Amino acid sequence: MDFKATLWISLWIVLRLHSHLAFASDFCGGKTLQDLCPEECKEATQLACGCRFSVGTNSTTLDCSHSGVKVVPNFRNCPCKFTHLKLDSSGITVLNSNAFSSQSFSSLTYLSLANNNLSLIEKNAFLGLNSLESLILTNNNIFSNVASIALMFAPIEKTLKVLDIRRNVFSTNGNFGYPDNELRLLLHLRELYMDGVDNKALPSSFSQLKSLRKLSFSGGRTGVVHIPTDMFKAVPQLTELDLSGTEA
Repeated sequence: MDFKATLWISLWIVLRLHSHLAFASDFCGGKTLQDLCPEECKEATQLACGCRFSVGTNSTTLDCSHSGVKVVPNFRNCPCKFTHLKLDSSGITVLNSNAFSSQSFSSLTYLSLANNNLSLIEKNAFLGLNSLESLILTNNNIFSNVASIALMFAPIEKTLKVLDIRRNVFSTNGNFGYPDNELRLLLHLRELYMDGVDNKALPSSFSQLKSLRKLSFSGGRTGVVHIPTDMFKAVPQLTELDLSGTEA
């Protein structure tokens, strides 16, 4: 490759990078993520310096995974509109009411809170997520006390289509089982990923999930070894069942 061709390629890369950064800056009210970051990040409730900001063709992602934010970042003064938020492995153990009330999150379609040791999600924690379609809650302790989370999905019941609750323990008085009334509000749910429970049928409340088409036990903490004859009686409309990774 001659010098002139190399020069043109280098110039093209620089222009593309500048265009992307300028778009990201304009999208966030003329400021980059670094501009919005408070000095030294002393306040845990402010935007964390460890978060990464990226803009795609149809998405704007804030990735705070492994950043140690411990709480949902506060964007009250940020004009950004995010479509994807990743908070995996960030040390978050409790989601308080109105955790996502900022207008920056009103357009979220994807939220991941995997691997956080979450033990409590308050009733209105998801309030304001009016466009949320996918929620990832893998590897937490949310359902160790099912009575406390019966209505936590209420704010997103009309939009949620994909829910991943694998590697969470469902226990009532020490008895392990499937979630029951906790999912009854999710009438538009199409895909559900959860742990299998050996030799137990899905509860009758699953019959209310009339939009459910895919059910997966793959990658869960527990497997399905024995399948009772009435296991899927409540969900006759299923078109896809994934038992891979179990011992069935």
